[in-house]
Amino acid sequence: MAVILFTSSACTDANPEVLLSLDVPPPTKGGATEWSITIRDLNSNVVISGECDKRVSDLEYSLDGGETWHLVSAIPGADSNCTDGTFRFTDSNLTSGFSEKKSFQRNVMLRNVLNTSKSRPSSVTIHYVAPTGPRAPGLRVVVGQLSNSDGNAKVSLRVYARGRVQ
Repeated sequence: MAVILFTSSACTDANPEVLLSLDVPPPTKGGATEWSITIRDLNSNVVISGECDKRVSDLEYSLDGGETWHLVSAIPGADSNCTDGTFRFTDSNLTSGFSEKKSFQRNVMLRNVLNTSKSRPSSVTIHYVAPTGPRAPGLRVVVGQLSNSDGNAKVSLRVYARGRVQ
């Protein structure tokens, strides 16, 4: 006959916390955990998209090498719940600090979040390729909104001159 004795002790000020560690795969793009996006126009949004585990509840991204993490779900219009196995988001901070005249790159770290567990990060590199030679003169008009709720057409326009919104 065997006797098993369990004992435990704890201080009264302790707040016990149990973390469940799950194997959470990192986000991918076509199966790769490292990919790049090349842009040539700073006026267009940079979209980061890819595949994620359907169990994932959110994603986090970092623009400073992993020092600070931001929830993708906090970005208006972001798709980060992964219920369909995909994610998609854009953020103006992805290209902040870029100059039209100088090529630049930014590394974005991205990780999946499942309960209290987080995946190892994936790496997305955004490359901005500055135009070479003189810029073509001219204007580009983009329709931003078309509304007809009261019977009258209402149009909002943005006019770009030399690549800058006016």
